[in-house]
Amino acid sequence: MFRHPSIVAETLRQYSEIIAAPAGELENLLTMARTVEAACRTVVANLIRLEMVGSRTRGSSLRASDSLDVLVVASAGTWGSDSAAAIRDLVLRLAPILAVPTWADRLGAFAEVDGSAGAGLVLIPAFPVAEAAGIEVLAIPGGSSTWIHSTPSAHANYLARAQLRAGRGLADVVRLLRAWSLLREDASAIRTFPMELHLADAGACTPCAPLPVCLLEAFRTLQRAVGEGRTVRDPLGYCNDLELADPLRRPSLAQELDRARELAEDALVLEVRGDVAGAIRRWTRALGC
Repeated sequence: MFRHPSIVAETLRQYSEIIAAPAGELENLLTMARTVEAACRTVVANLIRLEMVGSRTRGSSLRASDSLDVLVVASAGTWGSDSAAAIRDLVLRLAPILAVPTWADRLGAFAEVDGSAGAGLVLIPAFPVAEAAGIEVLAIPGGSSTWIHSTPSAHANYLARAQLRAGRGLADVVRLLRAWSLLREDASAIRTFPMELHLADAGACTPCAPLPVCLLEAFRTLQRAVGEGRTVRDPLGYCNDLELADPLRRPSLAQELDRARELAEDALVLEVRGDVAGAIRRWTRALGC
């Protein structure tokens, strides 16, 4: 189909590598996490473990922008019924011990420990509530002082298997889409975890398809879901449907996804015609880079 498939695909892959978080960033964050774990063992009663989750553990994180998400798992009853109060209490207990700024998220979803290079730690109180088919179900803050059920280890395994099935393409596509989102004026419009889950479940990336085809299919998949106001179904069935975007931001996000889709389609047409430079220019506009 493509006369020069490697040139355009390799250009996109190189851009993905440029924006990817280097290994040294993660090492620094893990060092921070060990310091925080020692502090938590001092101030958190009935602490079970600290568990690393999020994009940093899935290989889709961006350079100097993604914090390391850390679940602070303690026994049931440790955190109380008000999740926002639990987060504030965690901050009050940790702040005098840690040598860096620590604060509570304004929405009451997590605590944050500042990092020196633009990325720090996000601390999420959690406690076990059940076990389903051998999978641990945790309660984590859901905003507005509530607790919601989550299965981070099960979803991490699901996404890891999806990446293996898709080859390297899925991680590259997710990273490129996250960078596209951050370059928008309203950078928080698209939500990372629902996006990854939806693309994996939809099979947007296949191991035989070149990266440009996978990226176009991802734009199409997201545009349809956002444009139709659809939520993301949990393919494992453990949690409620997830919102890809804030409902108030959906219309503008759908328009921008549609514009990116059109540019991506133009890029593939130019590539088929052998106009590699023109295809790369279209991808540059589609990704906003």
